[in-house]
Amino acid sequence: MDDAGAGVPITRRRLGVLFPNLLLTHKSGGNGQWQLSFTRRITRPSYKDLSSFIGYGDPFAVFTVNPFLKPTITSNLKAGYSWKGYSFSLVPGRDDDPIFGWGLTTEPGSNLVYIRPVNLDWQNNLNLELNLPFHIGNWWTMSYGFTGGWRQYRIGFIPTPVEKTGFGYSINFHENFRLSPQLSAEVSGWYEGKNYEATNKNLGTGQLNVGVKKDLGKGALQFTVTDVFRSLNYKTYVGVVGKDAFDSHNYLSYDPESRKFPLLRLTYSRSFGSTTQSRTRSDRAREEKDRIK
Repeated sequence: MDDAGAGVPITRRRLGVLFPNLLLTHKSGGNGQWQLSFTRRITRPSYKDLSSFIGYGDPFAVFTVNPFLKPTITSNLKAGYSWKGYSFSLVPGRDDDPIFGWGLTTEPGSNLVYIRPVNLDWQNNLNLELNLPFHIGNWWTMSYGFTGGWRQYRIGFIPTPVEKTGFGYSINFHENFRLSPQLSAEVSGWYEGKNYEATNKNLGTGQLNVGVKKDLGKGALQFTVTDVFRSLNYKTYVGVVGKDAFDSHNYLSYDPESRKFPLLRLTYSRSFGSTTQSRTRSDRAREEKDRIK
């Protein structure tokens, strides 16, 4: 960032970064396969994090954006083994300038709290990823996933920069029951354990979903219930790691809509045209849609 003219800030972005994608595989036995890969990718800030707007939460807090937000560069090395649908992977990685969406910052000459997206300095990760499918005959299939491990990051946007090391994990599962050739039922859910994010400590939360699907030949009718037990609740302690510009210590609890009553959906779906072309178009547009949000 440079000052030009009448003190107008100018940001310059020079991202001369290569994004290689390397993959080595080795078959072991009839169904096993070892894999070693290295990838580097970029995650750009969303448009709403960059565009100009101000919203007042109260007389002392302002929700705003950060036009100087940097993109995140992620480098991952992945070593894994797969066998008949089962997969086990160890993934060390690093994020440069990871984005945190709710930084409490200040401005010179102002007593307001500016709540806006900010960049952390860096984040190192070492994760274990598991995918475990099971089949009981042709009528019951199950899939369980686990991702968890060690994380270390540095917070540089607060007055006294600090580093934090911690562990976190998430679990998800999906079970499908074939009741008849045209009728199926499913149960799915996930749980995310306690974790740390910038200066905050997030408590664990999760949800359970159920659904029934009827195949109509040229389409399908599906009824789903989201968050059956109304368990989805986000709880955060602010100011646990380091001290922000205001030495904040708050407890936040957010209840989404399903916390009041489980979400009920009845949907009809039918495919038109080539599914391959649809997936290609969707892949090309996904990044822009994520940035728009």
